[in-house]
Amino acid sequence: MENLNSMANRKQKNNFVKPTFPEETGLIIEKILEKYGLKEQQEEGVRKFFDSQIPTKRKEIFENLPGFKISKLLKECAEGEVSLIDLSRELEQRLNIALKEAKQMEDDLQKTILNFIKLEALTEERVTPTRVTELIEEGPSLRETRRPSSKDDYREQIE
Repeated sequence: MENLNSMANRKQKNNFVKPTFPEETGLIIEKILEKYGLKEQQEEGVRKFFDSQIPTKRKEIFENLPGFKISKLLKECAEGEVSLIDLSRELEQRLNIALKEAKQMEDDLQKTILNFIKLEALTEERVTPTRVTELIEEGPSLRETRRPSSKDDYREQIE
């Protein structure tokens, strides 16, 4: 496991990253929303979400909640889709706040969440033509070892 700083922006073709966020992430985002004056916008959005009965409208409302936007951006940073260098600009654009506030928010997110995200690289094994040949050659021996026995231990014998 590596942390975000050591794996930031490292995205290889066959590697996937699974971020593990600190348990307190939701509470931290809630405090950040309050600190930067976005709490009322969040609460209003949540009210609209619960008042709406139309699934597509609910999805749209949910995706526009400031808390959702922050958490999505954190995930994108952890997975290398958004550069840490661009984080303040992304916060400015997505939350419609001043760049100065976005930079302060970035610092807060770095100190409280981003520095504590654990990343685990998940690699996808590619089956190459050579590996296919190996599997075919191994095949008969694997089938022989997996052949069921004639006696079935899980059923009673019928006489």
